[in-house]
Amino acid sequence: MYKEKLGLQVRYRTRRSYSFCFYSAWLLFLFICWLSASLAMPGVPITPCLHFAQIAMKFISIESCQTSGKGYTFFKRYVWNQDGPEWVPTLVILRLNRAALCVQWSPKENKFAVGSGAKTVCICYYEPENDWWVSKLIRKKHNSSVTSIAWHPNNVLLATASTDGKCRVFATYIKGVDSRDSVTSLSTDAKFGELILQLDLSFSWAFGVKWSPSGNTLAYVGHNSTIYFVDDVGSSASAQTVAFRDLPLRDVLFVSERMVIGVGFDCNPMVFTADKRGIWSFVKFLDERKSTPSSSKYGSQGVLWEKN
Repeated sequence: MYKEKLGLQVRYRTRRSYSFCFYSAWLLFLFICWLSASLAMPGVPITPCLHFAQIAMKFISIESCQTSGKGYTFFKRYVWNQDGPEWVPTLVILRLNRAALCVQWSPKENKFAVGSGAKTVCICYYEPENDWWVSKLIRKKHNSSVTSIAWHPNNVLLATASTDGKCRVFATYIKGVDSRDSVTSLSTDAKFGELILQLDLSFSWAFGVKWSPSGNTLAYVGHNSTIYFVDDVGSSASAQTVAFRDLPLRDVLFVSERMVIGVGFDCNPMVFTADKRGIWSFVKFLDERKSTPSSSKYGSQGVLWEKN
């Protein structure tokens, strides 16, 4: 009697396990079909990149569209200028095969930069003869997607952050667009797209690169809950690292030469300041619900970085 009950129980469990495996496989099959259909479906819009100019009444809009087997193509890429009550679009020529991830006007607003998932940065400027914006590419310098870009106040140097963990500074001088007065000692003899400096401080993805108002300090964040400050960008730049145990930051903003606000996945902006010696450290959260951390939780480290 016991053996018969045991046999029935084993058969019942076996059928139940078979049913579970069958339904799991069926759900997995449906998910794969849905994923394949969504990736292959043409015309699926991706969140656009937008940036408004601060001087002139114009803004950039770049919207990506998926295509099957060919990555991304761009079907809406314009610079919009206000003409009375209406906004008039001007075409932008982007030679990319992947989605645009970031866009930013230069300080003089005579050109703008576009970072993409194609490991490429486009520097766009206006051609009045054809009434469109054309682009020159900085390619084969990044090993992964470009997540953030920042213009130096001199309108020539451009800093980029990438998911390969590196922060880079490039020269973007374009003859006929930039004046020689804006060229600094760092980019006097540099050609377009030449790498001025490469920082290998982060061991994870790099995001949110920004210049200070004077252009003397560069800051960017890593996905390893670290923020990096680089002073005197050049052949002998000095870098400082401030690590913390909270969730990683996503972007930073210079409020002044000695104060930076970082925002990220912790949903609580963080304030960093530099003392009279130029040492950066964490000060407080903008949300007072969290108390000021102890020194054991936040650390600062300074290094001397030299270009190879």
